Amino acid sequence: MTPHRPDVSWTALLTADSRAQETRRAGDALVTDPYAAAFVAAHRGASPDPAGRGASALWAVFEFYIPQRTPFFDQAVLRATATCGQVVLLGAGLDTRAYRLGLTPSTTVYEVDRPALLAFKDEVLGTLGATPTCRRAEVRADLTSGDLPAALAQAGFDPRQPSVFVAEGLLMYLTDAEADALLDQVTTIAAPGSVLLGEHYSRRFTDADVPWDHLDDTDRATWRRLSTSWAYGLVGRHPAQVLTGHGWTPTNVTDLATLGRATGRPIPPAFGAPGAGKVWLYEGRR
Repeated sequence: MTPHRPDVSWTALLTADSRAQETRRAGDALVTDPYAAAFVAAHRGASPDPAGRGASALWAVFEFYIPQRTPFFDQAVLRATATCGQVVLLGAGLDTRAYRLGLTPSTTVYEVDRPALLAFKDEVLGTLGATPTCRRAEVRADLTSGDLPAALAQAGFDPRQPSVFVAEGLLMYLTDAEADALLDQVTTIAAPGSVLLGEHYSRRFTDADVPWDHLDDTDRATWRRLSTSWAYGLVGRHPAQVLTGHGWTPTNVTDLATLGRATGRPIPPAFGAPGAGKVWLYEGRR
């Protein structure tokens, strides 16, 4: 990401922490990520302590969000790799799909992100002795630079082959112009049969969307740090409009609250109250 932006690596750790919390659930976990807790532990310099903080009203929001979002993308990637041999993770962060989804050696996962974040990830996974089940290629690139096609090509990406492009937890950190430019770049290198997976918000989120009066100072600072990092790319646009506008046919459009109702998890007011903002999750085909 561009240097003037807030530290998006912090949000990658926040996401990994939520996956770790979900993995610890007994019997009904929606996500199993055996590596997530190690990222958090390495950043803290000690084993993460799950006690206590799960009761926070703010953390309840995070721990609903990520366990609903992650399976949506997991399942879509697994479906798509039946016909697509390349997976491009845009802003890969601390994603571990190359390790935990059982993708075959005939699949190549291209993880695109900033060098420092990928280096941290390599260090932690190396310490664990983790081995990807598929071919994994790191692409050190700034997604706002306009150089995505060239960076992927240098890593071995073949634009003649159908691919899965995953924009999970990314577009909200870009401006409208940056998000549209990135999707345009993706379209230029997407062969027929390719799949695009994305996520963005229906509106801007404010302090009123979280239980502000019930948050302590630490939680308020956490929320402000997170919410002020969003540039709200594509906000207000329906996913079908975004997909068709960039040359993709919508095949699956849903939102976080709808997924929550399907899994039977309590939906926090931030996503379930009347007038709440939607977190759109969607799939399109080229």
